[in-house]
Amino acid sequence: MHTPQSIIEFFAYRMADRIVRFLHSHPEYELIYIHSGWYNYFVGVHSFTLTEGDLIILNGLSLHGPMMKDSCIRTDIRFSEADVKPLTTLPDSVDLLKPFRDFQYYRWHLDLSRRNEIEQLLLNIRRFYYVGSPDLTSYNRLRAALLELLLFVYDCSLTPMEQKGSVPVHKEIHVRKTVTYIEEHFMNDLTLDELAEGVHLSKFYLTRIFKELTGLTVFEYINKQRIKEAKLLFMSDRNRTVTEVCYKVGFKHPPNFSTAFKRLVGVTPEQFRKY
Repeated sequence: MHTPQSIIEFFAYRMADRIVRFLHSHPEYELIYIHSGWYNYFVGVHSFTLTEGDLIILNGLSLHGPMMKDSCIRTDIRFSEADVKPLTTLPDSVDLLKPFRDFQYYRWHLDLSRRNEIEQLLLNIRRFYYVGSPDLTSYNRLRAALLELLLFVYDCSLTPMEQKGSVPVHKEIHVRKTVTYIEEHFMNDLTLDELAEGVHLSKFYLTRIFKELTGLTVFEYINKQRIKEAKLLFMSDRNRTVTEVCYKVGFKHPPNFSTAFKRLVGVTPEQFRKY
């Protein structure tokens, strides 16, 4: 399943559309870079202005988003820890995802040298993300480009991480562990009892904080991961049947799979596999 979407959940390069107020949360990590212009931004209880040369990373779980209508050119990347973590576990690797776990958010106003560096890194990701027919070479070059970007962020984060005295709030730690558990087990017949036991929380507390921080119920997120995996399976082999993919990603009933797929993707599984 060597597709760009298997390692990067969302990528939009140099978006220039007019921004509207949109507060949201999600389990994926996020990085935003401002190429030009400015807009007001909100994270948790904090608000500030992002301007040209600003880089911000977010853990995704805190409510965040633009606060007013403005226009700027920006690049936005979202990725899940489960998708990227296997790329960061080589011997002698640094923990490239630590900045995203440690901070609710962090922003830098980059100097000219670092601006030039990150703009080249983002351009490299764009080059290998938007390919018509991904092959193994372009997929691996995309992985390398993403790792270079994460190394850049890690390097920028060294001093802030050393100075950081507090730890992430307990709710965010619990939800992040839950997200990781789901991403590792969604293809199984995952029950709420099993999930709660796996992350050592009561199921009542788990369902409450998960909805509070992500905006999704536990099973909405499980289905989202299953449908994401189904899309990757169809893209990797158009000859797979809908029933085969249904069972492979964890659904027990094909009609339920088709309904969930249509709701999240906008087309039926049969239509998607023919694209």
